[in-house]
Amino acid sequence: MPKIVDHAARRAEVIDGACDLIASRGISGFTVRELARAVDASTGVVSHYFRSKQELLTLTYDAVNDRIRSRVEACLARDPTDVEGSLAAMLPQDAAGLRDWRVLFAYWGASVGDELLSGEQQRRARLARKRIRRTLERLGEQGRLAAGVDPAAEAYRLLALTQGVATQTVFDPQSWPAPRQRLLLSEAVAGILAQGPAAGQSTLRRSAS
Repeated sequence: MPKIVDHAARRAEVIDGACDLIASRGISGFTVRELARAVDASTGVVSHYFRSKQELLTLTYDAVNDRIRSRVEACLARDPTDVEGSLAAMLPQDAAGLRDWRVLFAYWGASVGDELLSGEQQRRARLARKRIRRTLERLGEQGRLAAGVDPAAEAYRLLALTQGVATQTVFDPQSWPAPRQRLLLSEAVAGILAQGPAAGQSTLRRSAS
């Protein structure tokens, strides 16, 4: 009998292999030949699942973003007001998250001078800020935001902070373990909640001890 191939699983395996290669070599060092070798397949098999190298790269980028978004959405499904948790879900807090962020950085670098990729980065940033703003608005509706906090402006700041923490972690993971990443988010969120920074700081001291 002919071997039954799970094409969806095989396609996902190829994309996962592409993530590994891009995370370690960047986009400029990525080749279909190396990918085929990594996933124990021929270049013909890889080409069977993807019409072009560009399609493979695009779907790999989408897969990484989908994983991060799924973590964020799972957090908000549990608690639509969990701004700190949803931001933390974006961070590279483990090996898999660090790999995903290395892939993102590879694409961000490639977007310089590329109008289409640059536009995609802008679109995704806007969506992330919109999600953060809506989470903050829910907190405000419950009276849990400090007076004068502007959810729209705060969404810019919190996204920039989260991406900044991720950047530091990608380039110096030993100095940025998950607890340190979370601590910066906790400090930022504590400062905008209705109980004020003092209450937030006492929570931080308990978390850090």
